[in-house]
Amino acid sequence: MIYLNDRFIGREDEINVLESAYMSHAFELVTVSGISGSGKTALIREFCRGRRAVLFTATRTNAHQNLSAFSKAVSKAMYKGLRSLVDFSTLPEAFGFLRKLAEKERLIVAIDRYDDLIGCGPASERALREMLAHDLRGSNMMVILSSSRPLDGIAEGQRDIVLGDLPFQDFRDAFYDSFDDHGLMMLYSLTGGRPEYVRYIDPAKTVEENIDAICLHPDAPLFREPIQRFMSSVRNPDQYLCILSALADGPLQLGEIVERSGVTPSSACSTYLSTLSDLVLVERSAPY
Repeated sequence: MIYLNDRFIGREDEINVLESAYMSHAFELVTVSGISGSGKTALIREFCRGRRAVLFTATRTNAHQNLSAFSKAVSKAMYKGLRSLVDFSTLPEAFGFLRKLAEKERLIVAIDRYDDLIGCGPASERALREMLAHDLRGSNMMVILSSSRPLDGIAEGQRDIVLGDLPFQDFRDAFYDSFDDHGLMMLYSLTGGRPEYVRYIDPAKTVEENIDAICLHPDAPLFREPIQRFMSSVRNPDQYLCILSALADGPLQLGEIVERSGVTPSSACSTYLSTLSDLVLVERSAPY
C-alpha cells in the first residue's frame, strides 16, 4: 500500500482486520509485522486517518528520549497540536493516562518501530508487555504495534497482520489507466510489488522513463539499493565487495581470487565465496 495522488492502494484484507478490532469496543491489540518497506507505517496511518488516535514512532535512542517523544505525541494528538502539555515519567503512567482518556471515546494508540522502543532495554519491554497482557484489559483502547519481526504471544486474543509485497492485481488496479499490460508487468517486475519502491512510479511518465528515473540514473532512489541491501545483510561487507570486484573481469580460480582481492587466508576467502554462492551472487563451475 502506498499513497499515490492521495489514493491508498490495496491491503483491503488488512484494513478489514483493523476495522473489526476497532468496532469490537473492547481492548484490542493488533500487531503489524513485515520487512522494511512493506508499508507498515502507511497502513497504520491510513487506518487511523480521521479517528481519535495517538501515532508514535520510536527511535533508536534511549528509554528517556523515547518516553519524552511519546509524551509529545500524546499532547499533539489529544490537545490540538500542542506538544508539551503532558510529560510522563514512566510508560505505565502514560498508558494509565491514556486509559482514562479512552473511557468516554474509543482511542487508538499506535507505536511504530516497536523494535526500537524495546531495544532501549529489557525494562521497557517488560513494562509494556505487562500492560498489554493485563493492565489494559477492560479498557476502551486499541493498541497497534508495528515491527520488522512477528510479535507473537504478547497478549491473549491479539490479532496479527503480516505484510508482504503487493499482489499484482492490486498493482494493476492502481496503474491500469496509465500503462498497458506489458508495461505493468515490467514495472511490477522492477519493484517486486514492494510498496517502498512502487511509490516512486510516476503515472505521467512512460515505462522507460520510470525505469531510468527509478533505477538507472545515478541519483535514482534504487540505483544503490542492491549494494545497500547486500551490505546490511552480511558481516564484513568490505571483504565481500573486494571478492566481487576481483570477479568482475571474469572467472578466476581460488588462488587468483585471493591474490586479486587481498582477502586472506584462502580459507576465509573460501568461506566468503560460499556465502556469495548461497546468495546466488556467484556460481562455482568446473571446466570438465
